[in-house]
Amino acid sequence: MPRKKNSGSSDGKILAILKKIGSFFVFLKDKIVDFFVFLKDKIVDIWDAFMGKNGRKFGIRYKILLGFIIPIIFITVGGFASYSKAKQGMRDRYEKSTLETIKMMSSQMDIVSKFIVSESAKFAADQDLV
Repeated sequence: MPRKKNSGSSDGKILAILKKIGSFFVFLKDKIVDFFVFLKDKIVDIWDAFMGKNGRKFGIRYKILLGFIIPIIFITVGGFASYSKAKQGMRDRYEKSTLETIKMMSSQMDIVSKFIVSESAKFAADQDLV
């Protein structure tokens, strides 16, 4: 059975949707470029202010303060990272040791129950007790 060709209206709808999608991506690209240009300008302004250009200066107080704050920030971030890693390691070790303890208790209970069964069978078979 031969296939019917799609009507022109559905092709037109698809083309219209594709044009809208294309224009959206162009708009999105423009906004992203504008954002990065803005970000670059702000970084240049901060750098110029820090280095003393354009008549604005950071005083020695701010430079020393910045010199102390930046290492503190890095040490804090490193501390949080090592804390989370140590916490996860301790949790894993705790779970592993708890699981091993439960397995050992289970094997001990099996040994005790086998002993009780064998002793009760021995007493049940002993005719002198009755």
